[in-house]
Amino acid sequence: MYVFDLKTIILFIVVVCASIVVFSVLATSLYYRRSRKLAQTSKMVTEFARVNSFLGAFAHEIRTPLTTILVHLEIARLDQINPEIRSSSLELIRKEINRVNRIIQDISLFNRYQLTTNNDHAAIDFLLVIEAAIAQVILQAEAKNITIEFDHDEGIHRIMGSADRLEQLFINILDNAVKYCRTGDIIFVKVRQHEKFVQCIIQDTGTGIAKEHLIHVTEPLYRIRKDIEGSGLGLAIAAEIAKNHQAELAISSDQNSEENGTTVYFAIPIVK
Repeated sequence: MYVFDLKTIILFIVVVCASIVVFSVLATSLYYRRSRKLAQTSKMVTEFARVNSFLGAFAHEIRTPLTTILVHLEIARLDQINPEIRSSSLELIRKEINRVNRIIQDISLFNRYQLTTNNDHAAIDFLLVIEAAIAQVILQAEAKNITIEFDHDEGIHRIMGSADRLEQLFINILDNAVKYCRTGDIIFVKVRQHEKFVQCIIQDTGTGIAKEHLIHVTEPLYRIRKDIEGSGLGLAIAAEIAKNHQAELAISSDQNSEENGTTVYFAIPIVK
């Protein structure tokens, strides 16, 4: 049973809500400052439209957990409420606060990658980066009886990049695949050596992505299914990291084929 001072909980909720408001204001200010720096009017219009869309999606994502928090806070405050019901409400409040915190952290990370440069790029062993990323998600995959198979060409060249950011890229893609795959599915990670670049392919045997969703999956806060935990920023962050490494994240999926599944692929230039 949870033993909480409701006044403390209310104060905490107020702080969370205030933090969200401050974050929204700062995010708006940042994006508008960036927009004003654009030289062309047409680019400014496009940027403003993107900002409005982003903030609208952010407000939508935050509204649901905040509504749940407020409803269950009222339930927990009732004097004659059953202790088990109060405990259940407080647990839901805890989960929704964690969800809000996760969304804010991911938005902050997404914004950081948008503003980042390649000043910290160095020659790195790409295979070690991928192995580290797989190690981060392997337990999550095993819990669903999902197999991750790693296959690569021999003699993969070193690439120029940030090891930490590229590891984050792979973690986000693999984490997304594990979440949407079914029990028993397989995720294939393949690395192929070409003359001027290294090609990366992450393919799964899941149910695939519908065509109407496919073009939006790298948009910030876009979520295909609300019943699967996540902030909707994983692939958006991955796309930004890829862009920072002179690569473009491409995603294909065919729900009409026998194998279904989704494939994510990109190519990174090798060290010359």
